[in-house]
Amino acid sequence: MLALETAIAVCYARAFTQSKLHRLDLAKYEPTDPQLADLHRTLYQLRNEVYAHTDKHGGRSASLAVQTPVELPGTVNFVRHDEWLPLPREALPAALELFSTQRERFHEEAGKIQLWLDGPGPE
Repeated sequence: MLALETAIAVCYARAFTQSKLHRLDLAKYEPTDPQLADLHRTLYQLRNEVYAHTDKHGGRSASLAVQTPVELPGTVNFVRHDEWLPLPREALPAALELFSTQRERFHEEAGKIQLWLDGPGPE
């Protein structure tokens, strides 16, 4: 699940992060619906603080413990423990609506960018 949540946040926010080609304005693409606007900002924040980078207070932690089994002296086992604050499952229907709405807006913007890249044609 962590991999899927990472993909959701990172892929969604990619259009709003620094790029060599083009960066969309996060505020300009904020939906007018308050619930979708909140999700829009949250996904961007999660991308920056939890999934693409590891901030100290990002809601994710990992630890590695070294254990020496009593029955096998001289050997060492490692026990790994990961935790994260998952995306709220009740937000998934709204996320699907947000992605669908933004897809249309992104396609429109992509068309404008392509026209700009193509430049004026021969006269």
